[in-house]
Amino acid sequence: MLSIVTGTFRLFAARWPELIAIYLAGWTVRFMLIQFAGSLANINPLLGMLVLPIAVLARLASYVAMFLVLRSAMPNFMTMSEARLAKAGKPPQRFAHVLSSSILAFFIVFATWNMMHDDIVAYADSSLDQFNPFEPGADETATALTAAPTVTTIIIVVVAFFSRYLIKKFSGRLPLWTSYLAVYLEAVWVFIAVIAIQRMIGTVVQWLSTREIAVWALDLIEAAKEAFAPLRWTLDIGAWLINQGGLIVVLPLAWLALAGIVYSNALALGRASTDEDSGLTAKARARFERVPTSLRKRIVSLASDLIDRWRPIADSARLIWSAGIVAVALFLFSYAVLDTSSLWLIQGFYILIGPHELAWWHAIDSQIGLVTEALIEPLRLCLIAATYDFCLGITRKREQHGRRRPSATSESK
Repeated sequence: MLSIVTGTFRLFAARWPELIAIYLAGWTVRFMLIQFAGSLANINPLLGMLVLPIAVLARLASYVAMFLVLRSAMPNFMTMSEARLAKAGKPPQRFAHVLSSSILAFFIVFATWNMMHDDIVAYADSSLDQFNPFEPGADETATALTAAPTVTTIIIVVVAFFSRYLIKKFSGRLPLWTSYLAVYLEAVWVFIAVIAIQRMIGTVVQWLSTREIAVWALDLIEAAKEAFAPLRWTLDIGAWLINQGGLIVVLPLAWLALAGIVYSNALALGRASTDEDSGLTAKARARFERVPTSLRKRIVSLASDLIDRWRPIADSARLIWSAGIVAVALFLFSYAVLDTSSLWLIQGFYILIGPHELAWWHAIDSQIGLVTEALIEPLRLCLIAATYDFCLGITRKREQHGRRRPSATSESK
C-alpha cells in the first residue's frame, strides 16, 4: 500500500522539470487568453465567450499533458499498455483525441468544484480593467457576463456540437489540423452548455427559495432545531459531513476517474461481457430492430459517441474498486495531506521572506501563490498517477493469477 506514497515521490523525482514547465506554460497561456477574451468582451460579450473556453482548455491541456508525461515512469501502465496495444494492433491515440475525449468530464468537475468560476471571475475582472468608457462606441451596459443564455448561444452550442460530431465521423478523410478544430468546438459547446445549465439551476433555486412553501419549510426546520437541540446538532453535523465529504472523498476520486479517461486512450482495460442477453435487453433490441435502418444508424452513431465519453469513467471505477478500501483510504488521506500542505508551504514562504510593508506583500502575494501551485499541482498529479498505476498493478496480478489457475488445474489432473 505504501507504494502509492513512494510511487508519488518517485514519479515527481523522475519528471519534475517537465511537469513544472508544462504547468507554467498552461498557466501563462491561460492568463494571456483570459486577458484577450476580456478585451474582446468590451467589443462584444459573445466574442469573449467564444475565446474564454480556449483559456479553460489551456488548463485542461496542461493537466492532460502532465498525465501523459508520467506514463513512461509508470511501470504497471507501461507493461499492460505494451501488451494490450500489441494485441489490439493499434497505435496510441493522438494528443488531440485524448484532449477531446477528456473535455466533457473535466469541465463538469471544474464547474462542480468552482474551478471554472475562477476563470470566469478573472475574465470579468480583465474586461472591467480594460474597459475605456471614453472610447468611441463603448457600451457601458455590455460587460463580460452579459452573454447570458440566449437563442444565439443555443445555436452556437448546437452548431459546435454537430460540427465536432461530423469532424469525428469523417476524421479519416480530413487533414490532421481538423482534429484540433474539433477540440475547440468540443470546448465551446461544453463550456457554454455547462455555464447555461449552472445559471438555469441557479435561477430555479432562487425562484424556489422565494416560494411560500419553501420559506415555510425552512422556518419550520429552524424552529424545530431551536426547540430540539439534538436535531440541530444532527442536521449541522450532517451538513458539515456532506460538504466536507465532497472535498475529501468525491473530488479526489473524481480526479482519479479523470486520470482513467486520459490513460484509457492508450490502455484498453477490457470489459466483462456475457454471451446471453437478459430478457429485457433482448426485447429492447428486438424493438430497436424495427426502427428504419437510416434512423437506426444515426441513433447508434450518436449513442456510441456518448458511450465512448463515459465508458472510461466506468472502467476507472472498476479499477479503483479492485484496489480495495485500504488503498483507496490511503489515497484519500494522502490527497488531503497534500491539499493542506499548500497552506503550510505558503506560510513557510512568509516566514522565510520575513516582515515587509503591506504594499510589498500585495505586490508579491500572487507570485508566491503561483510558485506554490507550480510545486503542489504536479505533485498532486503524481499522486493520482501513482494510485492509478497501483490499481493497474492489482489488476495485472489478478489477470496473471487467473491465467495460471487453469494450467495448474490441468497439471494436477
